[in-house]
Amino acid sequence: MPAWHASCHSSNRHSLKEEHVESPGHTILVTERNGNIRELLRRELGRAGYRVLTAADAPTAREILRENASVELVILDEELPNAGEEGGLAAFFRGAGGPPVILHAFSQGACAYREDGQVAAVVEKGGGLELLTAAVARIFAA
Repeated sequence: MPAWHASCHSSNRHSLKEEHVESPGHTILVTERNGNIRELLRRELGRAGYRVLTAADAPTAREILRENASVELVILDEELPNAGEEGGLAAFFRGAGGPPVILHAFSQGACAYREDGQVAAVVEKGGGLELLTAAVARIFAA
């Protein structure tokens, strides 16, 4: 089954490459501006049995969501590039029937999204990978 990985280049354009993933588990879209963190999350969630798609910016994430109805959860970087553009970050919260969202954030202010019922969970960055994987497991167990 192909997984799409997005990467930003200096021209701010993205490219997609196909990578075969053998995992039959749930499909997660990881959006993260930092390539090293994005790769770490892809690798660790893949090891946990999830099929992982990645995006480095909001337009790529929206493209992946349009083309992959199998996405069951979005891990959303609160500082995702291009999120302030039309249909940016807020678009992830407006889509009725879309997958649940875990907001991966530095700021405690991000908790306002949770209080508004816009995200399934808020996981603070720097709190350890275990907190994020536990939140993922809780959402899929519900």
